[in-house]
Amino acid sequence: VGTSNNLKNGTFGASSNFTINDPAGFKSDRPYGNLTLDHISGTATATTDMTVNGELNVNGGAKLSTSYNLTVYGDFSIPSGSGLTYDGTGKTTIAYGDYYLAGSTTYSGTGERMIELRGQAKYLQQGNFNLSGGYASFYIAPGASYTINSSIQIRSAGRFIIDGTLTSGSGAYIGGGTSTTFQLNSGATLKISHPSGIVTAGAYGMVQTVFRIFDPGARYEYITYTTQSTGDALPTNLSGNLTISNISGVTLTNSITTSGNVTVSGVLKMGGKTISGSGSFTLNSGASFYIDSPDGISSSGATGNIQTNTRSFHASAHYYYTGSAAQVTGTGLPALLYGSLYIQNSSGVTLSQNSELRILSLTGRLHMGDYNLTLSPNSSVSGEASVSNMIVQNGAGRLTLRFSEAEQPQVAIGDYSAGTYRYSLFSLYVR
Repeated sequence: VGTSNNLKNGTFGASSNFTINDPAGFKSDRPYGNLTLDHISGTATATTDMTVNGELNVNGGAKLSTSYNLTVYGDFSIPSGSGLTYDGTGKTTIAYGDYYLAGSTTYSGTGERMIELRGQAKYLQQGNFNLSGGYASFYIAPGASYTINSSIQIRSAGRFIIDGTLTSGSGAYIGGGTSTTFQLNSGATLKISHPSGIVTAGAYGMVQTVFRIFDPGARYEYITYTTQSTGDALPTNLSGNLTISNISGVTLTNSITTSGNVTVSGVLKMGGKTISGSGSFTLNSGASFYIDSPDGISSSGATGNIQTNTRSFHASAHYYYTGSAAQVTGTGLPALLYGSLYIQNSSGVTLSQNSELRILSLTGRLHMGDYNLTLSPNSSVSGEASVSNMIVQNGAGRLTLRFSEAEQPQVAIGDYSAGTYRYSLFSLYVR
């Protein structure tokens, strides 16, 4: 503890740890392990390129100034009340840990200071800053992954470039005016929490810079716990992967053609759109899928909401039919469904194949047509039973109830004849 100047004739190893409380004794050409600048006045000024092999902390109102390259292998922290001044056009700061700048940062000089982030599962925070000729750009390197929980602002001709992974916390965004650019490259990953997703223009969405580049070969994941739309900047011709992890619901803004993989582990609402192309669509166990195409979901062919080359609809997923016009379930609905089937269409939904259900919710009519419907033992049929919410036997299909002696099933069932629906509540008691 003290000044590295006091040990100028000593031997410094890469793990030497210092707390410096006198900026006059700071030497940037020394190898440091963990370095803490803890002086209450004055500025520690780097006069060479500088490497910190551990953490760099600028505490207690201390200030650090550098016009050279800076590499920090641990966390880089400048809390509120402390300060950092960057100078040196074309110079780079490389950080392998958290990059936490809550204090005041000044960018002087005449050009760009690149902040290159190489850590994994780390955090990025940029607090207040001043431009005095220079500006900052951020680069997330391949294999690196950073999360922002508060908004990042870039200015002037600043850039935010991603070849690794960037995750946004709820409501956090990348913003900036003048000539700022956000660039998501092929192979990079963007994990999106903003309710508006990503948009091509305007002061909303996860990215709010002037110029916005979203490569079709990047990976996009929607991850928050509030409802989202994908946004109109999600490429409509994807070669990268799209993942829906949001359990509160993501609605497609545009139809998508993909040669990559679309995976749903959360809740996907189609919003009248389609997903097509040579790629694949996978609906995982426990996921929910809101279907509004009149053709439902098909196991193959160019009909229904999903028209990809490969399609997988899990039997333990939950299926919501929400169209405004009459729908068919489609051949993609699993014939033996362990998950739930929700009929939420006042115009009615018709079976496309023989089906066995365990959980059925009716806020509309389910027409059997010429297909058989089986309700499994211990099945649940919910909804306010009425002529508008019932199972309709309107063809050659038969309704089968499989139940145990302990059950007392009740099913709203009716028929359709000569333009008229007839309804009754069927109850069965075993004594």
